[in-house]
Amino acid sequence: MENIPLVIAGKQFRSRLLLRTGKFSSHAEMQKALYKASRVEIAIVALRRGRHTYPERKIPPFATVLNYIDSRRFLVLANKSGEP
Repeated sequence: MENIPLVIAGKQFRSRLLLRTGKFSSHAEMQKALYKASRVEIAIVALRRGRHTYPERKIPPFATVLNYIDSRRFLVLANKSGEP
């Protein structure tokens, strides 16, 4: 079987493996999966309405999963399922 690259918006990807970021218990676990445990080149992030602060979780204001993904290394795609 030929090794045909996946092409999205004119960009070629070696891997067809996509990683959904919503299943991880922490941003650190997600980063570990993205950067160390796989050859993922495409990350799918869930969109939702955010809060300004999360005092109970000690998360800085406006912290999002995008703060933890290098968009120069990964193609970030949005999954907006469930949104009106």
